[in-house]
Amino acid sequence: MNFGGHLAGGFLTAVVVTAVLYFFGLFENLHWLWGIPLCVLYSLIPDLDHPNSRIRKYFEIFALCCILLSSYAMSQNYVLLWQGALVSMFFAGMLLFVWTQRHRGTFHTLFFGYIISLPLMLFEGVYVVYALLGFITHLILDKKVRVI
Repeated sequence: MNFGGHLAGGFLTAVVVTAVLYFFGLFENLHWLWGIPLCVLYSLIPDLDHPNSRIRKYFEIFALCCILLSSYAMSQNYVLLWQGALVSMFFAGMLLFVWTQRHRGTFHTLFFGYIISLPLMLFEGVYVVYALLGFITHLILDKKVRVI
């Protein structure tokens, strides 16, 4: 499956999740406003391990910008020294992790999807549902569903 197929699959999943939540009365406020983009984003994340994928290129640009911005902030304000160093180390570590993975390896497991969706619980539990279902949609479209 290609980028467009995963994008469409993630969007369709997000619309269905929103409709189901609304039907069962579990829909509050503007959850769909963050839920739909999260579902679409998480339906693309498993392809971070593919060297030629768009999501990987976007992630690399985003991570490098974060490293540069945090480095600049550290040089301008010593109060931000530790925070900037942590942000830089986090994104440098993420880049190294992404660069060392083989395609359809670690990133294409339900366990990985669960691990990267879990931090969304800090904001709202329904976002975990959107993210996990978007991630699972990608695995189903690739016909490559593995637990670990």
